[in-house]
Amino acid sequence: MTVLEKIKNGFLLFDGAMGTMLIKSGLKPGEIPEKLCMTDPDRIINIHRAYLDAGCDVVSANTFGANPFKFDNYEEIIKAALDCANEAVCLAKAENEGRDYFVALDIGSTGEMLKPAGDLEFEDAVEAFAKVINAGKDAATQSGCACGERKLRPSRYSECCFQ
Repeated sequence: MTVLEKIKNGFLLFDGAMGTMLIKSGLKPGEIPEKLCMTDPDRIINIHRAYLDAGCDVVSANTFGANPFKFDNYEEIIKAALDCANEAVCLAKAENEGRDYFVALDIGSTGEMLKPAGDLEFEDAVEAFAKVINAGKDAATQSGCACGERKLRPSRYSECCFQ
């Protein structure tokens, strides 16, 4: 089932605030949430699983601040975040056959002010958001468990997608 089909058949329930859950799980002052997808992926997967187990249909990847203005390696961060979200979906799907889950990019601000209030040109902001969307396009719009179709690093849970 696609996102549009799911909406037409009722409603689509998104997860809650990743930042709140990270703080609850012990996020330290100064710790960068987006980098946890690479340094502590199980923590992020567990948060996604908590939302899926609570009944949500869509998990938002931990990508809120992942953009070229904040990180030189934003593509790596986005891929790691989508990998975490997809692993959680694969695990949930293995336990709930027939249930459809979805992964979405969570796109926050650039962290810069647009002109005239700041120095950022509108076109540069558009380009940055396009880069973020393109970095996640292979997995962010996939429905269900699409590990076999995405072009991300292999997941340790990807075998659940081929059963």
